[in-house]
Formats: sequence, structure tokens, C-alpha cells
Amino acid sequence: MTAAPASDAAFSADEFAEDIRHALESDPAIAQALLQPGSKLKERTLEIERELREVEVGSVRDYVRQSSRVADLHAQLQRCDGILAEMQERLLGFEADLGSASRDLKSLRSESRSMATKLKNRRAAEAKLGGFLKRVALDPRHASVICDGAVDDSFVEAVAALDETLGFAAESHDDVSFSRDWRSCRDLAPLMEKLRGKATARCGDELLERIDELHRDSSNVHQLQRVRLARLAPLQRFLERHAPEVANHVKDVYVDRMARTLHALFRAYHAELEKLDLAVADRNDVVAVPEDAVRYALTGRVSLAKRGDGFSLGDRAGVLKRMDEPPLLVHVAIKENRRYPFEELFRSSLRHLADAALSETHFVTAFLHGADQSSPAVQSTLQAIFRRAFSATLEHLENKLFACHDAVGLLLVVRLIERARTRATRGPAPTASALDAFLGDCEALVRPRLLTILTQNLEGVKKAELSRLGVVSTAPHYVARRYGELHATVLALFPDECRAAAARDADAASPPASPAASPASPALRKIVEFASRRSSVSSTASAPTNGAASAAAQAASLMEELRERTAELLLPVWKSNQYVGLLRLARRLKKDKAKRVFLVNNYDLICSIFAERDVSAHESDVLFWLNKLHAEREAFVEDALREAFADLIDFVRGAERSADAQLDLGQAAALAKSFAASWRAAIAAANADVLRLFANFVNGVEVLKQVFMQLLLYYTRFQEIVRKNGGDDVPFAGDFVPTATILDEIKKYSRIF
Repeated sequence: MTAAPASDAAFSADEFAEDIRHALESDPAIAQALLQPGSKLKERTLEIERELREVEVGSVRDYVRQSSRVADLHAQLQRCDGILAEMQERLLGFEADLGSASRDLKSLRSESRSMATKLKNRRAAEAKLGGFLKRVALDPRHASVICDGAVDDSFVEAVAALDETLGFAAESHDDVSFSRDWRSCRDLAPLMEKLRGKATARCGDELLERIDELHRDSSNVHQLQRVRLARLAPLQRFLERHAPEVANHVKDVYVDRMARTLHALFRAYHAELEKLDLAVADRNDVVAVPEDAVRYALTGRVSLAKRGDGFSLGDRAGVLKRMDEPPLLVHVAIKENRRYPFEELFRSSLRHLADAALSETHFVTAFLHGADQSSPAVQSTLQAIFRRAFSATLEHLENKLFACHDAVGLLLVVRLIERARTRATRGPAPTASALDAFLGDCEALVRPRLLTILTQNLEGVKKAELSRLGVVSTAPHYVARRYGELHATVLALFPDECRAAAARDADAASPPASPAASPASPALRKIVEFASRRSSVSSTASAPTNGAASAAAQAASLMEELRERTAELLLPVWKSNQYVGLLRLARRLKKDKAKRVFLVNNYDLICSIFAERDVSAHESDVLFWLNKLHAEREAFVEDALREAFADLIDFVRGAERSADAQLDLGQAAALAKSFAASWRAAIAAANADVLRLFANFVNGVEVLKQVFMQLLLYYTRFQEIVRKNGGDDVPFAGDFVPTATILDEIKKYSRIF
């Protein structure tokens, strides 16, 4: 056996030392055995060597037993080495591929940067030239649609594109890149001109055809405007910019056709409205109408069915609240058998016109004038379109007014005109302007007729033939009822104007020269004022007015004069508590008491009408009649008491006038006995008389209360005068009726009311 190399021996010695150290550290028993006293190192070494041989022999045996498995493991290791070698080759191939891919990526990155730069440059060029090309050159599809396509939304779009192209070519640009002198512009100019001519012809023909359809099918004008014409507004804009003469022709044709259409529509509508007309008043509906004019031809009785329709406001004021409601549908109203007064038909016609004007304003603005409502051209066009319709409406109104005698209806029409003007100001300016002029013409027609009717009422009262006003009894006269209804209507519809007229009259009134002339002086003054005002109105009836307020103010002034004349017709003239002459109706009554009752009943009727119509806020008019009513009530109470107790009343008044004179106790005793014997019967007679004479139960009760109160006051004053002069022990003191007894008797009658 050859000796091992020194390096191997050294290596083995080092390994052996390491194994020893490791054994000592891992097996403390060995270290302990080595350190025990008395142990010999050589013996221990031999023992360890023997153990090592045993272990070595055991290991060899194990190795022999496991040799097959070791051989398998060796084969597996060789295979693993082969696999790892193959993987190494593949990884080297991958490394080569990745290197190639990296080079490709670098190349692509470089190319990408180059392409991005080119794209940026091209986009910049497109930004510079694209807009120019789009504006200079028209899409062939658009050109095809303009020449051969149907007139639909595509045609409108193509015309809009052509409009933009032509507009760009006509503009001047500072940027040289947009110069019209380029060859492309010069080459396209003839083609663009041909397209412009073709588009102009087709646009004009299409618009004129659509406008003719409106005229032919006038039953649904606004629907056709919205559906067929409104979407063609860009065509009109195209014509305005590139063919103004054609655009003006289209505009003129539209205005003419639409004016004719609206004229025919409103004439037909007015004719249909006539079927719904409800005659409320006729020529006999004046305040002081002769009685034979309101009698039935066969029976000869006075018609009470229409006693207030021509003057009473009633529910007719509701038309002012229905100002914003839609117009009347004539066929529906005819089917339902409805009839309407004049003011309702006027409201419907006015609302129809206002709706049509508003709709036409929006359409004309969008279709003919490019959505510029403030343009004066819109107002001019709108007025031209509605001139005939307004004329037809005014003609219809004038014909209605010619035979109209309905004062209440005309008053409501004046108020409707005022409301319509206010409503129109909330809409577009062209609509407001057109309607304002039209409403001014309406008011110029209505005002003279209204003033004529009110003047007829005034003149009828002034010139009334008493013999033709029917039998005058103590009952309220129909003249008072008609006046009360008419005046209450004016006060209710024109409160501000009536207050202003009353204030002017109060400021301008002068003190009367005499009691007898005082009722006539204001009336004469108002007659002079009205005569001058009426002459100016008649000379300027067709001129524009300042609005419905002027008519209302004149109506209020007329009602002031009518009030004075009506009072004069009813009122007697007094002097020294005796009748020396009776004016008008009261003169026809023979008894003074009947005259008093007649006046009280008529004044009470007028005041009751004012109260029912809720015009109590007009103090001057209400107080005018209340003062007359109170004065006549007091006079009647005095007359009624004098019938039974004239001596007692004269005694009391004489004693109060001459307080220092000697009292005639004998006369006082006779009066006391007479009163004690007759006062119950007198109270019963007064109660029956008052309830019989006064038509209004409430008024009669008020008069009866005043009679009882005044009687009690006179008798109380009589007792005080007697006791003051004769003392409490006058011989006939026992004949005095206690005040409590009289009050108890009065309470019996108070239960009736």
C-alpha cells in the first residue's frame, strides 16, 4: 500500500481532531470518563479505537445492505445532472432570446417616438388645414342631398353645411392660411355658386308650398306651423343670407297668407259666437223707461222677470275672474244649449286673439327673424299679420255695439279691456304692442257707446213723462230699483274712479245759494261739465285713448249726475214743514203721508241694493242716500205721531220754546187723560200702519222702533215739563202712564220682529 499524501494525512488528522472535539461536546459521558482519576489514556484510547472499529464494521455492513439504494441514488443524481445541464442550455437560449427582445424593444421605442412626432406634426397640420378644408369643400353627400334629396331633416342639415361653407368663403380673414385666393377656393367657387342657386330655388319652393298648406288647411294653423314650418326655419335663415330677395318674397307671402287665414278664422269664430249670444237688455232697459214699454202685450202687466237684468251685476262679474280661461268652444256650448251675455263673448274673442298673437309672436320670431324679439321688424310683421284679424274683430264689435243697450255688459267690457292690457304687458314686447293698439281701438269704440247708454239713462230721468211711469203708490218704484242696480254696478266695477270723481266733486262744490236751489246746483254744474266733455268725446271718438280708465272716470261722473237727477225725480221740495210743490213722481201722490212713505221705501231700496252689492266703502254715494233715508224716516215718524198726538207734541214744543211762560195745567190735565185713554190704541194703529206701508220688513221695523222711541221721548218730556211747573203733587198726576208700562207694551210688539 502506498503512503497517503501529506496533505491527505493532514487533512485526516484535522478531521480526526474535529471528530474528537465533536464527540466530546456531543457525549458528555466520554468527557467525564476521560477526566475520571485513575483512568489510563492508553486504555481509553484502545477502547475508543475498538468502538470505532465496531462502528466502522457496522457502517460497512449497513453500506453493503444499502448498496442497491445507493446505486439508485447515484443514477438519480446523474439524471438530475443531465436535467440541470439541459435547463442550463435552455436558460442560455432564453438569455439569448431576451437579449434579442430587448434590442427589438429598443427599436420599437425609437420607432414609437418617431411615429408620435409624426402624428403630432400631422395633427398640427390638420388643425391648420382641416378647418379650412371643411369650410372650403362641401361633403359630397350634402351636395347630393341638396340637388336630388327629399326636403327633410337631411336636407336642412345639408343646407346648413352649405350655408357655413358659403359664409366662410364670403368672409375676409387676416390669417394667410385662410386666404380666398388659394387655387382650391377658386376652383370650388363655380360649384358652390351652382349649389347656392339650387339650394335657394328648392328652399324657396318648399317654404312657399308649406305656407300655401297653411292657407289651404286653416283649421289647424298653429299645429302645422309647429310640425312643418318650424323645422324649416334654417332654410329661411339661408335665404336671408344668400338670397335676400327670395327671403323677402317668402316673408311677404307668409304675412299675406297668414293675414288672410287669421282674418277668415276670426270672422268664422265671430259668426259662431253669435249663435251663443244671450240678449240681456234692449232699448227699453233705461232707468226711467215708460211703463207701457215693459208690459206684456197680451196681459198688460208689468214684466218683473227682467226688472234688474239690464242693470244688475249679479254673477256677471265672474267674467273678470275667467280672464285667463280658454276661449269658448262654440260647438260644445251649442251642444249643451248654453247662451252667454255680451261680455263673455267679448272675453272669449279677446282671449282667442291674445293666444293667437302670442303664438304668432313666438313663431314669427323664430321663423322669420331669427329669435330676436326685440327687433322692430318683429312688431311690424306681427301688426301686418293681425291687421285684418283686428279689423274683423273691430267690425264685429262695432256691429254689436250698434244695437247694444246693455250698460252692465259694456262696463264689464271696459274692465276686460283694462285687464287685457295689464295681462299683455307681461308677455313679449311685440305682442304687448300689437294688442295695446288693438285694445285702444276697442276702447275707442266701446266708450262712446257706453257713454251714450248712460246718457240715455240720464236724459230719460231728466225728461221722464210722469204719466208714463206707471201708477205711483207707496211701494218702491222700478226707477229707484234700476238706478240702484246700475249705480251699484258702476261702484263695484270702478271703485277707484268713483272715489276720484267724488273727491273732485267735493273739491269743486260751492255753497248753494238757497235751500231750494241746493239739489239742483250740483246737477247743473255736472250737466255743463258733461256737455263739454261729451262734445270732446264725440269729436275724438276714433282717436286712440289713454285706456279704460278714461271711460271709467267718465262713467263715474255720469253716475254722479244720474244720482242727482234720480234724487230730483223722487225728492219733494220742502218749505216750513209743508209741501208747497212736489217734484216729479212724489207730486202724483195726494197725501203727505203717502209721499213720505214713497220716499222712504225708494231710498231704503237704493240703500239695500248698495248693501247687497257690498259697496259700503263708497261713503259719499252711500251717505247721500242714507242721509235722505234718515231724514225722511224722521219726518214720517213725526207725521205718524202727529196723527194721534198732535196736541201733545205742540204742547211739548211750545213749552220748551217758552220756558218762562205760565203753564196751562188744565190743558196739561186734558192731554194726560187723553193720552192715558188712547196710547195703547195709537201704538197698535202705528204698528199696523207701519207694517202695511213699508215694503221692506227690516225698514218697517226700523221705522216702527223710531215711532215708539219718539213717542216715549215726547211723553217723557211732557211729564218732566208738568212736574217742573206743577210739582210732583199735581192733581192729575194719577193720570200719568208709567214709563215702564209703555215699555212693556212696546216689548209686546217687539216680539213680532
